[in-house]
Amino acid sequence: MLKWDTAQSSEANMGLPSLLIHGETGTGKEFFFNNIYSRITEIFKQKNGDDFKLILRKTNIAAYSGELTYSELFGHKKGAYTSAEFSRQGILEEANGGVVFLDEIGDADPKTQVQLLRFLDTGVFMRLGENQPRYSRIFLIAATNKNLREEIDAGRFREDLYQRLNALNFRIPTLNERQEDISDLATHFLGILFQAYKKGHTDETCPRIDTKAIEYLNKHNYRGNVRELKNILMRAMMFRQGSLISFEDIIEACQSDHSGNTDHSKKVVDHIDLILKQLEDGEGDFWSHIHNPFKKNIITRDTVIDIIQIARNRYHVNLSGLAVKLRACNLHYQTNSEELKKFTSFKNFLYKTVKISKPN
Repeated sequence: MLKWDTAQSSEANMGLPSLLIHGETGTGKEFFFNNIYSRITEIFKQKNGDDFKLILRKTNIAAYSGELTYSELFGHKKGAYTSAEFSRQGILEEANGGVVFLDEIGDADPKTQVQLLRFLDTGVFMRLGENQPRYSRIFLIAATNKNLREEIDAGRFREDLYQRLNALNFRIPTLNERQEDISDLATHFLGILFQAYKKGHTDETCPRIDTKAIEYLNKHNYRGNVRELKNILMRAMMFRQGSLISFEDIIEACQSDHSGNTDHSKKVVDHIDLILKQLEDGEGDFWSHIHNPFKKNIITRDTVIDIIQIARNRYHVNLSGLAVKLRACNLHYQTNSEELKKFTSFKNFLYKTVKISKPN
């Protein structure tokens, strides 16, 4: 990658570099990727200076289907399909010279798999609706929670693409397999959660975790891996009484996964009410309060579903009205291409990623 801007092309013989990350849901595959990207960025800065910014694009294959998947990766020409009102670059073109992270690669459709294999072998692609070859150099890092060998045997994934992606691979072990990391992960995620959900007091400091609470977390059986640990910490942080997250706070946060008690349910509703009030007051938008926390595994799919259901009951609007109420886009989304793109992303996120039920 360091020599891409000076060396002659070798992709015809070697292909583009790729890496496959696999592990169970919630093990922290994207967190692992972020560390890889940070390290690569450090290497580039040593050569190009501290102001250098390595291009990065991320997407989740499971959030798209058919032509939308192809368009997201390779781009499209205006008019290539019904709602293609303008031409656009795909992320593989936007990231030329940089890094692309494709999550849930195991959900790629057959056409996307074929084109992705060709691109990795040659660096050549065509936008949807065009016959003009284009060229891009990227380092592709793909992740999946599926057993791709089983997917190949079932005829759902191409073995040649698997072999192409699997030149380098990492398996992320479950959290129960790496309990020695729990203390450091808890401290790290608590800092992220505090920054996302602190109540706005400038003198407020990040809460600490009691030693006994850490010991309890080390012995806990994590069925949801790193994501479950984050959820436990979020509940403990939101509902703590002081600046210290106590042993009792952690026990209650762990037990609320299974107890279904009304007190915890009320706290969840109060949390959702706070999010909706912030949006009503113009503080942030859907992307900062709901979408990004979900993508970072700070809030769960169930929480997003609860937010949408409560918002539907409160506002009594259709999907487009809901998008406006939650500040995913503005009222003029039908005549503004950027706002229309936001609305489309909002709709795809709810129906394809979170998979909420459509109203009757």
